[in-house]
Amino acid sequence: MAFVRFRLAGPSTFRCPPFGDMGTELFVTLACIVPSNFPLPTTHACKPAVLCDKINRYVIMSAFADHPWLHGRVPNGFWDRREHRIQYIRWLGERCGFHKPEDWYVVRKSHFKSNCGGGLLCTQYQDSVHAALREFYPDYDWLPWRFHSVPPKYWTIPENRHRYMAWLEKELGFTQPEDWYGVVKQTFSGNYGGGLLHGEFGDSVSACVRDYMPEYNWLAWKFRDTPNRFWQEAKNRRAYMSWLGAKLGFVLPSDWYRITKTSFYENHGAGLLRTFYQDSPQRAVREILPEMDWKPWLFTSVPQRFWHSADNRLYYLRWLGQQLGLRQPPDWSALSARQLRQHHGAGLLEFYATGAAGLEAESRKVARRYAGVWPLIVRVECTLSGQDPQWLSSVLA
Repeated sequence: MAFVRFRLAGPSTFRCPPFGDMGTELFVTLACIVPSNFPLPTTHACKPAVLCDKINRYVIMSAFADHPWLHGRVPNGFWDRREHRIQYIRWLGERCGFHKPEDWYVVRKSHFKSNCGGGLLCTQYQDSVHAALREFYPDYDWLPWRFHSVPPKYWTIPENRHRYMAWLEKELGFTQPEDWYGVVKQTFSGNYGGGLLHGEFGDSVSACVRDYMPEYNWLAWKFRDTPNRFWQEAKNRRAYMSWLGAKLGFVLPSDWYRITKTSFYENHGAGLLRTFYQDSPQRAVREILPEMDWKPWLFTSVPQRFWHSADNRLYYLRWLGQQLGLRQPPDWSALSARQLRQHHGAGLLEFYATGAAGLEAESRKVARRYAGVWPLIVRVECTLSGQDPQWLSSVLA
């Protein structure tokens, strides 16, 4: 080790990398390793340009002999030698505290650029951190998606997508295809796959899973998030309803009268029922079997305010008359509340008892007895319509 002291000779301040601005009377003391036979004076004066040249040629290169990239531009062809590239990456790992392969997943391009390795990364690895580390740890099974970013167009290659999905499947402990139905967008973003899901599949989990297992018969509605605008297509709604009917054991069209909101909610159809059918199972059934003459009261529940419509009430009463063989006014006078309840008219009975304005308390009591309710029906219908009893009899005849 030799200590060299330089005194600048010359009239002006100049800049000499990497030591910044130097004044005319500034003394620089450097420690460097030099050959034993190199004649080096302890103190001498020189002009600024000469000093820069001497520093660059003798001092700096000696001081950074093991890490020449710290000097600035490395010699031509320096990075072409593998041992130099390995030397740099090993040094970078020590500098950044990366001691094992797993530690390197946090490295970014900026780590190279801010540590004099930007040129190496660009010219030798095409700006790919992953490529650099594959050379440094060739036997390690690197997972490109765990880096800050994957190589350009990485996800466009089917083999890469398949490799990621197989890895994710193992990470999540999935043992059968149906396990994938529980996956959501956050599953991907929380496992380094957000770029894959968004860039290649438009954030559609079902499309991504189909790409991974195309041979499996996937049902889009069983995923927690159905694809955007999935229910807007009639074929998708029909496919779901057909599947639902089979699952519920429906064989005859009349079996659909047993459908309820719960049937949809418990079988992956809540989104369809709420957004497309306004929470009405009847609307769903009518769409898939429009040729059927559906009777709303035969379903487990009628639409809200159904009985507030005079047309609906008379429609039901005409149907009831056919069921019970009520043809003449005397036949109707024997109608009981029990018969109404037994023929899906409990809601109508409740309307007659409590929903009609202007009825006396005595009339409400009549509806609650298992006795004749015909007088109450006549009174309510005639009051609401402004017609006489003969009108009602003719309508129901």
